[in-house]
Amino acid sequence: MNNDEKVAISSGAEEKDEDIFSYCEHLNALHSDFNQRFDDILKMNIPDWILDPFSSANTEESPQVQEELMEDLLKEGRLRQKKSLSFEGSLAILTILAIGFLLSPVRNK
Repeated sequence: MNNDEKVAISSGAEEKDEDIFSYCEHLNALHSDFNQRFDDILKMNIPDWILDPFSSANTEESPQVQEELMEDLLKEGRLRQKKSLSFEGSLAILTILAIGFLLSPVRNK
């Protein structure tokens, strides 16, 4: 490899480094801009039950609310079943029925 080839390779590497540096600067500017624009959202206190409603469900405190929700879901599933019997609709109905089955011991308490 002669000196001209080495210079060409090193200048190509320098150009790539400059490109990478400009990409990093751009990403940092975007990050700063997003933090500024969405600062209010980042500072929001979002309750756990909103982020993951099924892990923090407290069935002991609100069995009546659970029953009402289950009845609403079953009614909605029956309406969907009347409209169409697609695979997705059938899967949704089965899911609702499974939830009803799993929550049924709460009703008997």
